[in-house]
Amino acid sequence: MMCVRILVRLVRRALTLMYIGFRLSLYYIPLMIMYALSAALWFVFILNPVALLAKSKSQALLTFLPGLLTAIVVSCGMHESTEFLRFYVRQGIFDMFRECGLGVLHYLIANVLFDIFVIGMPSYLLSALIVLYYTGLSPTLLIPHSITMFVLGLAALVISHILFGMIVACLYTFTTLSEVWLGMLEAFVAVCSLLPVSAFPSTIAGLALPVTLVTEIMRAAYGTNTVPTNILLPALALSGACQIAATYLMHKLCERHIAKRGVPLRW
Repeated sequence: MMCVRILVRLVRRALTLMYIGFRLSLYYIPLMIMYALSAALWFVFILNPVALLAKSKSQALLTFLPGLLTAIVVSCGMHESTEFLRFYVRQGIFDMFRECGLGVLHYLIANVLFDIFVIGMPSYLLSALIVLYYTGLSPTLLIPHSITMFVLGLAALVISHILFGMIVACLYTFTTLSEVWLGMLEAFVAVCSLLPVSAFPSTIAGLALPVTLVTEIMRAAYGTNTVPTNILLPALALSGACQIAATYLMHKLCERHIAKRGVPLRW
């Protein structure tokens, strides 16, 4: 009974945070639309030649397309950490969050669904439809063969979004992380999201990267996965537990450091 009460309390708090994130995001709707369009056009630039030159256009598209959604959503999480620790510090919103006992982790939870369904999915669908138009393939190709695997992929994407956001938060809190380093980390995430597990030296090396695993789960929804599902599902359970533990640890470290030394004002 106690476990149920704790779970209900956590779910209620998460929903409250997501409502706060939705209200805050309304102020940035034009920026969000431009970011989604920009991401879609960049990935069309990458995916269109791949799909046109591949022997099997549909196979190529469904192999690389799920990585697009992963890269966009995880990138949003990384940028939101610097937004919270940089722009919100200058605007005074950071102090308002701190007074309510909220930190970077709470801000990431507040925005994760908005990032997936308002930025990630529209970019994903727009990019796919443009490439499908150029390659002459049917839009029905985007319908997952396994809805269960696709939903599992989205759930894993939520965890990875928050994990990478907290990684950037730790780097930004404990070091003098610049936008250049953030861009390099973002490029690393994009490459690992797009590459199939078979492109890595070993299967273990590929599945050890959260974004690669998330993308492979989504590929399984379309039947283009390079790793069997009987391996993917245990790997997802283990990876998810490790990511949640690492995220919580980084959250505690960041909060302790910010409580002692604060956050420097950066321009």
